[in-house]
Amino acid sequence: MNEYELLYIVSPRVPADDVANAIERVNALVTAQGGEVLSVDNWGRRRLAYPIRQYFEGTYVLTTLKMPPTGARTACTIRSGRSDDEA
Repeated sequence: MNEYELLYIVSPRVPADDVANAIERVNALVTAQGGEVLSVDNWGRRRLAYPIRQYFEGTYVLTTLKMPPTGARTACTIRSGRSDDEA
């Protein structure tokens, strides 16, 4: 298994209390693809370098994980749980 770093931004529309749920859903996606979450570092809400979808800030989350190469490719195509525009 290879080690990866995944940096993603949770939408500012997600209340601070629900950010933990969004992080847990991404972690569940990793484990469902045969991976293992090594660490999660919530950097908190920060200003974006440039606007994304007309938002100027978001909650940055850095996750270190181990995943087989085939699982990593599959996880990338799933769009990391963006169905509700949280991440």
